[in-house]
Amino acid sequence: MGLWLFGTGEAMLVASELGNSPWVVLSEGVEVQTPLAVGVATVAVSFLVLLMWIPLRQRPGLGTIANAIVIGVAIDVSLLWLPEPSELVPRYGLVAAGIALVGIGSGLYLTCFLGPGPRDGLMTGLSRHRPVAACRQGRARDQRAHDGCASGRDRRRRHAGVRPARRARGAGRGDGARRPAAARVVTGALARVGACLIST
Repeated sequence: MGLWLFGTGEAMLVASELGNSPWVVLSEGVEVQTPLAVGVATVAVSFLVLLMWIPLRQRPGLGTIANAIVIGVAIDVSLLWLPEPSELVPRYGLVAAGIALVGIGSGLYLTCFLGPGPRDGLMTGLSRHRPVAACRQGRARDQRAHDGCASGRDRRRRHAGVRPARRARGAGRGDGARRPAAARVVTGALARVGACLIST
């Protein structure tokens, strides 16, 4: 029921010709480039997205397979009887009713807990596999381990009566003062460019 309402709402957005949801835009692009109808293209895209679950080790449920099939079928069936008004006011009405049906259908579908849709599962799978965050966490752990080893060596040296080596007095403090002015300007510019590249 929820999936059929969801597909009917998407069909209303398509019939209004005032804009679709992102995934239906992709399906319409497939429709333009192939002889497939927009609903059939939606089913095809859904199963292609399901193939992306394999490296993410996501497990589809009954609701997942139903989502991949029912929504596309509902879009094509609903487009057979939905009007295609040329006036702007009825088209806005289709948009409002379509968004409402998509919201109601989503609520009914999600409360069944029979598995996420293909696109939702892809997003949740990607959120669980965060290589960038894991890499940063790994580097942070390595740095903490290195700092712990260094402090441990210092403690052992103190117990043995050996003082840890100190930096030479003034080392590094006068480097900026001794640099030529042009070198300091170039270094500052390079640092700002690097910071901009990292932030983007």
